[in-house]
Amino acid sequence: MIRRSRIHHWTCSKFADFIRGEKKPYALEWHKWEEWRKEQKEKRPFRYWLSDTFLGKLQNIIYYPSDVLYTIRIYIRNRFIDKIQYLKTDLEPGEYYDLDDRILHGLFNELVILGQTILVVMSI
Repeated sequence: MIRRSRIHHWTCSKFADFIRGEKKPYALEWHKWEEWRKEQKEKRPFRYWLSDTFLGKLQNIIYYPSDVLYTIRIYIRNRFIDKIQYLKTDLEPGEYYDLDDRILHGLFNELVILGQTILVVMSI
């Protein structure tokens, strides 16, 4: 899987502000962002698309090779160097998972194995 999250910082740059024709607010209340986007789309639809959609997609295209290399590096590190998956889980090896996800899946997997062992012992 290619990098799960990357901030589209190109859409927040001074160049994007120049294309947009207006400086993007640094911070707004949650519902005000939708109002600001709607207002920008109505006033300058092409400039808004160019500064917010096109620059984000262009950034994805340009950073794609480095994202692939980053993903390979992280996979090798998680799988062979750090060996973060000692417990047997059904999670895909080499992928990064938070500790709470690994513990949850590992404990439930151990619980299933324990339940299967108890059923085998009871059937004897």
